[in-house]
Amino acid sequence: MEQVQSVEISKLGFVPQKLGDLLEHEGPLLSLYVDRDNPENYFLYKWVDSNEECNRWAILPCTSKDLLAFFEGEKPLRELFLNKPFCFVIDLDEHLQIQSIQIIATEALPEEFLPSEKSFFKAEAFSVFATSYHNILKQKANDPMGNVLKELSELKASQAETTRALYDLIKQREVTH
Repeated sequence: MEQVQSVEISKLGFVPQKLGDLLEHEGPLLSLYVDRDNPENYFLYKWVDSNEECNRWAILPCTSKDLLAFFEGEKPLRELFLNKPFCFVIDLDEHLQIQSIQIIATEALPEEFLPSEKSFFKAEAFSVFATSYHNILKQKANDPMGNVLKELSELKASQAETTRALYDLIKQREVTH
Protein backbone atom coordinates (compact mmCIF):
# COMPACT_ATOMS: atom_id res chain seq x y z
CA MET A 1 0.00 0.00 0.00
CA GLU A 2 0.99 3.59 -0.50
CA GLN A 3 3.28 4.94 2.23
CA VAL A 4 2.00 8.13 3.84
CA GLN A 5 3.79 10.75 5.95
CA SER A 6 1.79 10.49 9.13
CA VAL A 7 1.89 9.87 12.84
CA GLU A 8 0.78 6.51 14.21
CA ILE A 9 -1.79 6.95 16.99
CA SER A 10 -3.30 4.49 19.44
CA LYS A 11 -7.01 5.19 18.95
CA LEU A 12 -9.44 7.29 16.98
CA GLY A 13 -10.85 9.29 19.87
CA PHE A 14 -14.44 8.54 18.89
CA VAL A 15 -16.66 5.47 18.71
CA PRO A 16 -17.68 5.01 15.07
CA GLN A 17 -21.29 4.12 14.33
CA LYS A 18 -22.13 3.59 10.69
CA LEU A 19 -25.16 5.42 9.32
CA GLY A 20 -24.87 4.11 5.78
CA ASP A 21 -22.99 3.95 2.51
CA LEU A 22 -23.13 7.03 0.29
CA LEU A 23 -21.34 5.56 -2.71
CA GLU A 24 -20.83 1.92 -3.65
CA HIS A 25 -19.25 -0.17 -6.38
CA GLU A 26 -18.72 -3.82 -5.50
CA GLY A 27 -18.66 -2.63 -1.88
CA PRO A 28 -18.66 0.69 -0.06
CA LEU A 29 -16.44 3.48 -1.39
CA LEU A 30 -17.75 6.37 0.71
CA SER A 31 -19.59 5.85 4.00
CA LEU A 32 -21.08 8.14 6.61
CA TYR A 33 -20.44 7.54 10.31
CA VAL A 34 -21.18 9.40 13.52
CA ASP A 35 -19.54 9.27 16.91
CA ARG A 36 -21.78 6.95 18.93
CA ASP A 37 -21.27 9.12 22.03
CA ASN A 38 -21.67 12.45 20.18
CA PRO A 39 -23.97 11.78 17.21
CA GLU A 40 -23.68 15.36 15.94
CA ASN A 41 -20.06 14.59 15.01
CA TYR A 42 -19.88 13.17 11.50
CA PHE A 43 -17.09 11.27 9.76
CA LEU A 44 -16.76 10.41 6.10
CA TYR A 45 -14.93 7.15 5.45
CA LYS A 46 -13.43 7.12 1.95
CA TRP A 47 -11.88 3.90 0.66
CA VAL A 48 -8.40 4.78 -0.65
CA ASP A 49 -6.22 1.66 -1.00
CA SER A 50 -5.90 -2.05 -0.32
CA ASN A 51 -3.56 -5.01 -0.35
CA GLU A 52 -4.01 -8.74 0.32
CA GLU A 53 -4.43 -8.14 4.06
CA CYS A 54 -6.18 -4.79 4.56
CA ASN A 55 -8.40 -2.09 3.15
CA ARG A 56 -7.27 1.46 3.81
CA TRP A 57 -9.75 4.23 4.58
CA ALA A 58 -9.27 7.98 4.94
CA ILE A 59 -11.57 9.28 7.69
CA LEU A 60 -12.58 12.91 7.50
CA PRO A 61 -14.19 14.63 10.48
CA CYS A 62 -16.95 16.91 9.18
CA THR A 63 -19.92 18.93 10.29
CA SER A 64 -23.53 18.75 9.23
CA LYS A 65 -22.88 22.09 7.49
CA ASP A 66 -20.06 20.46 5.48
CA LEU A 67 -22.31 17.55 4.52
CA LEU A 68 -25.16 19.83 3.51
CA ALA A 69 -22.81 21.95 1.37
CA PHE A 70 -21.68 18.73 -0.36
CA PHE A 71 -25.23 17.40 -0.84
CA GLU A 72 -26.44 20.78 -2.13
CA GLY A 73 -23.66 20.85 -4.74
CA GLU A 74 -21.97 23.88 -3.17
CA LYS A 75 -18.70 22.04 -2.48
CA PRO A 76 -17.07 18.99 -4.03
CA LEU A 77 -15.91 16.19 -1.76
CA ARG A 78 -12.30 17.12 -2.55
CA GLU A 79 -12.83 20.60 -1.07
CA LEU A 80 -14.26 19.09 2.13
CA PHE A 81 -11.03 17.12 2.50
CA LEU A 82 -8.67 19.96 1.70
CA ASN A 83 -10.46 22.43 3.99
CA LYS A 84 -9.74 20.28 7.06
CA PRO A 85 -6.31 20.41 8.72
CA PHE A 86 -6.08 16.66 9.24
CA CYS A 87 -7.75 13.33 8.70
CA PHE A 88 -7.20 9.79 9.90
CA VAL A 89 -6.01 6.85 7.83
CA ILE A 90 -6.92 3.40 9.10
CA ASP A 91 -6.15 -0.08 7.84
CA LEU A 92 -8.91 -2.65 8.41
CA ASP A 93 -8.42 -6.37 7.97
CA GLU A 94 -11.01 -8.72 6.45
CA HIS A 95 -12.74 -9.00 9.86
CA LEU A 96 -12.98 -5.19 10.09
CA GLN A 97 -10.39 -5.14 12.87
CA ILE A 98 -8.19 -2.05 12.96
CA GLN A 99 -4.57 -2.89 12.11
CA SER A 100 -3.22 0.67 12.22
CA ILE A 101 -4.43 4.21 12.83
CA GLN A 102 -2.57 7.24 11.58
CA ILE A 103 -3.24 10.95 11.67
CA ILE A 104 -2.14 12.93 8.65
CA ALA A 105 -2.27 16.52 7.50
CA THR A 106 -4.75 16.57 4.62
CA GLU A 107 -2.28 18.56 2.55
CA ALA A 108 0.10 15.57 2.85
CA LEU A 109 -2.43 13.06 1.52
CA PRO A 110 -1.26 11.37 -1.67
CA GLU A 111 -3.12 12.73 -4.69
CA GLU A 112 -4.63 9.30 -5.39
CA PHE A 113 -6.28 9.33 -1.93
CA LEU A 114 -8.12 12.57 -2.68
CA PRO A 115 -11.45 12.72 -4.47
CA SER A 116 -11.38 14.19 -7.97
CA GLU A 117 -11.86 17.91 -8.58
CA LYS A 118 -15.31 17.11 -9.98
CA SER A 119 -16.47 15.11 -6.97
CA PHE A 120 -19.81 16.88 -6.64
CA PHE A 121 -22.89 15.11 -5.30
CA LYS A 122 -25.17 13.79 -8.04
CA ALA A 123 -28.17 11.94 -6.59
CA GLU A 124 -28.33 9.49 -9.50
CA ALA A 125 -24.75 8.33 -8.89
CA PHE A 126 -25.08 7.97 -5.12
CA SER A 127 -27.08 5.57 -2.96
CA VAL A 128 -30.70 5.90 -1.88
CA PHE A 129 -29.32 6.37 1.65
CA ALA A 130 -27.37 9.45 0.47
CA THR A 131 -30.49 11.09 -0.93
CA SER A 132 -32.48 10.24 2.20
CA TYR A 133 -29.81 11.63 4.50
CA HIS A 134 -29.60 14.78 2.39
CA ASN A 135 -33.31 15.33 3.08
CA ILE A 136 -32.82 14.72 6.82
CA LEU A 137 -30.02 17.30 6.95
CA LYS A 138 -32.16 19.85 5.09
CA GLN A 139 -34.93 19.42 7.68
CA LYS A 140 -32.46 19.75 10.58
CA ALA A 141 -30.96 22.90 9.01
CA ASN A 142 -34.33 24.65 9.40
CA ASP A 143 -34.22 24.33 13.23
CA PRO A 144 -32.46 27.48 14.60
CA MET A 145 -32.02 26.30 18.22
CA GLY A 146 -30.84 22.91 17.02
CA ASN A 147 -28.27 24.67 14.82
CA VAL A 148 -26.80 26.59 17.78
CA LEU A 149 -26.53 23.41 19.85
CA LYS A 150 -25.01 21.58 16.90
CA GLU A 151 -22.35 24.28 16.44
CA LEU A 152 -21.42 24.05 20.12
CA SER A 153 -21.17 20.28 19.91
CA GLU A 154 -19.01 20.49 16.78
CA LEU A 155 -16.66 22.99 18.42
CA LYS A 156 -16.32 20.78 21.48
CA ALA A 157 -15.58 17.72 19.32
CA SER A 158 -13.02 19.61 17.24
CA GLN A 159 -11.27 20.80 20.39
CA ALA A 160 -11.22 17.28 21.84
CA GLU A 161 -9.78 15.80 18.62
CA THR A 162 -7.09 18.47 18.41
CA THR A 163 -6.15 17.99 22.07
CA ARG A 164 -5.93 14.21 21.65
CA ALA A 165 -3.83 14.53 18.49
CA LEU A 166 -1.44 16.95 20.20
CA TYR A 167 -1.20 14.65 23.22
CA ASP A 168 -0.33 11.70 20.94
CA LEU A 169 2.34 13.79 19.17
CA ILE A 170 3.89 14.90 22.47
CA LYS A 171 3.82 11.34 23.77
CA GLN A 172 5.48 10.06 20.60
CA ARG A 173 8.21 12.71 20.79
CA GLU A 174 8.94 11.79 24.41
CA VAL A 175 9.40 8.17 23.39
CA THR A 176 11.78 9.04 20.52
CA HIS A 177 13.90 11.53 22.52
